[in-house]
Amino acid sequence: MRILKLLLLTVLLSTLIACAPLVKDGQPIVAQTDTLLRAGQTLGQTFTARDRGLNGIEVFLAPETSGTGVIRLRLRASPQSLDDLVTTTLDATTVTRPGFYRFAFTPQADSRGRDYYLLLELSNGAVRVGTANGDAYLDGALYRDGTPLD
Repeated sequence: MRILKLLLLTVLLSTLIACAPLVKDGQPIVAQTDTLLRAGQTLGQTFTARDRGLNGIEVFLAPETSGTGVIRLRLRASPQSLDDLVTTTLDATTVTRPGFYRFAFTPQADSRGRDYYLLLELSNGAVRVGTANGDAYLDGALYRDGTPLD
C-alpha cells in the first residue's frame, strides 16, 4: 500500500511540474544599451518562436528620463502587418534600474516555428533598450521607426 501511495504521489508531482511555463532565452546577449526609445518613436524586432504557447517577451530596459506613461508592446505577424495579434503594456515608472522586464500576454497556441514582429512604443519620456550586434540573433532584425537596422 505504501509503494502505491508513493507511486501516486510521484505521478501527481510530475504532472504539476509539467504545467509550469518554460522560459527560454531567444537573444541572451545584451551588448549595449545605447539604443534610445523616445515618445513618438518605435523600435521593433523580428524573431521566430521556438515553442508552442508563447506567452510573454522579456526586454532589457534601462531608465533614461522619468516618464509617467506606458511602454506598449505590440506583437504582429510581420513588420508590414498593421494588425496586432497581442497588445500589452508596462508602466514606464517601473523601469527603475537596468534589467529584463517581462511583457506577459495570452498564450499563442500555434506559435511554434512562427515568425513574429514585436513593436515597442513609449507614450512619454525615454528609456534605453538593450540590443546586440546583428549576428547575435540570426533569425531576426532590429527596426527603428519601421526601417531595418541590420
